[in-house]
This record gives sequence, C-alpha cells and structure tokens, in this order.
Amino acid sequence: MNYYERPTPLQEQVNAEAIQHFRGTSETVQTNCDALHNIECNLPATANEAFRAALQSSGHIIQTDDGTQWQHAVDLTKITSVCHRRTEAGLEFAVSNVCR
Repeated sequence: MNYYERPTPLQEQVNAEAIQHFRGTSETVQTNCDALHNIECNLPATANEAFRAALQSSGHIIQTDDGTQWQHAVDLTKITSVCHRRTEAGLEFAVSNVCR
C-alpha cells in the first residue's frame, strides 16, 4: 500500500477488524494499570493488612502443586492476592493469583 493513496476496501476491513480485536486488550491494560496504581498508593496499608492477617493466621488455605500450603491474606486486584505461610525463618509472603 502506498501511504499517499486511499486504502482499498480490503485494507479498510482489515484495519476495522484489527481495531475491534485489540479494543478489549487496551481496556484490560488500562484496568491493570489503574489497579497497580491503586496498589502503589495503598502499599503501606495493604502491607499492614497482610501482616495482621498473617499474625492471626486468617484466610483460607490453598495448596500448591508441590504441596506447599499458603493462607490467603489480602486481595490486591480481582485476580491477584497476597498469601502467607509460616516457616522456620519466620513469615513468608507471596503474591499470586493462586491464593484466591
């Protein structure tokens, strides 16, 4: 295609389909960016909440594929959570979508 010429009907159709296809992706990216910004703004409070949950041993228990058990502590986004477990070295935290 020469950029100084009008697109052909097929090129216009391909462009329209590409825009439609990626529309949801750009909205998802924006949603994730907003969620990360919210996490960054609330990090001290979220960390305190996760630590309190760990001290209280609250949250449902999940088990990973290797048998490790974690407890849900705090939701960060709709698909991401902070989990915790006790180890010989103390409390261990993880961020995962498995902890939901």
